[in-house]
Amino acid sequence: VPYYISMGPSRDGTVEPYVTTRAGFVALGEFRQRLERGGFWLQGSLGTDPYFARGPGNSDIVGHIFGSGRFSLNNNWRIGFDTELTSNDTYLYRYDISYIDRLTSDLFIEHVEGRNRFSASTYYFQSLREGDAQGTIPLILPLIEYTYIPEQKFYGGRARIDSNLLLLNRDIGTDVARGSVTADWMRQFISANGQIVSVDLLVRGDLYHVNDAKFS
Repeated sequence: VPYYISMGPSRDGTVEPYVTTRAGFVALGEFRQRLERGGFWLQGSLGTDPYFARGPGNSDIVGHIFGSGRFSLNNNWRIGFDTELTSNDTYLYRYDISYIDRLTSDLFIEHVEGRNRFSASTYYFQSLREGDAQGTIPLILPLIEYTYIPEQKFYGGRARIDSNLLLLNRDIGTDVARGSVTADWMRQFISANGQIVSVDLLVRGDLYHVNDAKFS
């Protein structure tokens, strides 16, 4: 049975004890906080499972943490995070917490002004699928993106430039660095009888650097 706790007008939480006969004890909790320029929530658990600890190299301490937060620094800048982490591959399923089999955590900073946007982020993936080796799953650090859309028309049409830089790092396997730039121009023409003709021109360039590549 979850217990609800009110901590004020802008934050609250719940606590839920989870007692089992064969899988130890786990305490689950959730905390929510609303701030003047954002807010966040965190859900987690911590417990002990003596039966899981019987395996080689296993600890009897188990747990997880999920959460998300968004914070505005000013009218143009904001930061945020999402987290999904667990102590082992079977913990979430064993205690009926979640049935997802791949967890994603990220941290980002973003700037938006007019039609232009800049963002820098990092991603960490944790696989709970049988047969997946965690060392082969990439860490994205960083992913940098920039979009530029001028307010003025360019030769009578709408221009747009998208660029990004991506680094994929693995403990086991291939590391990849990629830079991309895309330029797009679009203009519409309306004929005397109301027909609309759109002209769209796009050019893209990519540059790759691959380390520890395996070719079969």
